[in-house]
Amino acid sequence: MHEFELIEYFFSDGTANREDVVLGIGDDAALLQVPDDREIVTAVATVRNPTQAQSPESLGRQALAQSLRRLKDAGATPAW
Repeated sequence: MHEFELIEYFFSDGTANREDVVLGIGDDAALLQVPDDREIVTAVATVRNPTQAQSPESLGRQALAQSLRRLKDAGATPAW
């Protein structure tokens, strides 16, 4: 089974059925409608193989960089 087939299999009934969910669970992100006619994209990054010596700050930078790359690759553009 491929990634999107797994997502469909496990989460096809799990997407929130609410007015503020524009695009529910998918490839590590969702699109939500927020007040004042703005939309927000959320993304989740998993940091693999962190070292024992890696500081929390370094781990946070790594997760942030991965999340930003995923958003860029998906075509998201910053509003600010």
